[in-house]
Amino acid sequence: MAGPSYAGLFNSWEIAVAKKIIGEFRRKWRCLKYDDFDDLLQECLFHWYRTRGKYNPSSKASQRTFMARVVSNKLRDHVKEMSRQRRKVLLESESLYDLLPGRQSHDAEDGLTLSDIIPVESISAIDDQVQAELKEVVSNFYQHLTSQQRRICNLLIESFSIAGVSRELRINRKTVYKEILRIRVIAEKASLRGFLP
Repeated sequence: MAGPSYAGLFNSWEIAVAKKIIGEFRRKWRCLKYDDFDDLLQECLFHWYRTRGKYNPSSKASQRTFMARVVSNKLRDHVKEMSRQRRKVLLESESLYDLLPGRQSHDAEDGLTLSDIIPVESISAIDDQVQAELKEVVSNFYQHLTSQQRRICNLLIESFSIAGVSRELRINRKTVYKEILRIRVIAEKASLRGFLP
């Protein structure tokens, strides 16, 4: 199925620039792989259409470079919004074991919960899928860490303080903080941004 035609609205180079940037972002950001390519293209071209009048021909950057920057910023904003939404869902999601208001179960003492209504098989299937995807992302993330960064992560997971990590690894606290910043950058590149504190 062919995508929409933008003939007359955009030059072929504009469409090519948008497609190239979208392709780069989709390779870098796993969350964009779930968005339809044509939808992203339409969103980026529409944003470019509204923004291209701001291009200053006397600037050092070419119009293509300006467009690439505009499209990149639009996609970056899209990724940030998706991360924000994912965190919001995680924060606002209801526990399967919270009581549903106004519903009674067979047991007079207990109210009805979501786990009483939703079949266990569907819950475990979703959990398995999420765990498999998260395991793959975390594995990819760990491969990009240095051995020192891995040790820092492991100690932090074990609830060590920054001072404790510093003592355990016999490195300066500033070094620990710098490594944590580097770890955060790697985590963001590995699509773990929504899970970072």
